[in-house]
Amino acid sequence: MRTTFVALVALLGLCSAAVLQHNILYRESEKIQMMRRGQWGAYVQHKAQVRDANPAVYANVPQNVNDSETLNTSETS
Repeated sequence: MRTTFVALVALLGLCSAAVLQHNILYRESEKIQMMRRGQWGAYVQHKAQVRDANPAVYANVPQNVNDSETLNTSETS
């Protein structure tokens, strides 16, 4: 009887999972923020100038690496 009770309590503990809630915060991307501030065009020009300044950096890369980047807003300010 006692083992049955312990088993039922253990089963009840497993079945009653805690529900955790987390507040999700919306954060605009850096691109959208720069567009809103009117800095996106200058950033694209700056990025093109940096890319064209030293094309040897991309000479050994087998694929296009210009589609992924880390934005540093301190350069555009």
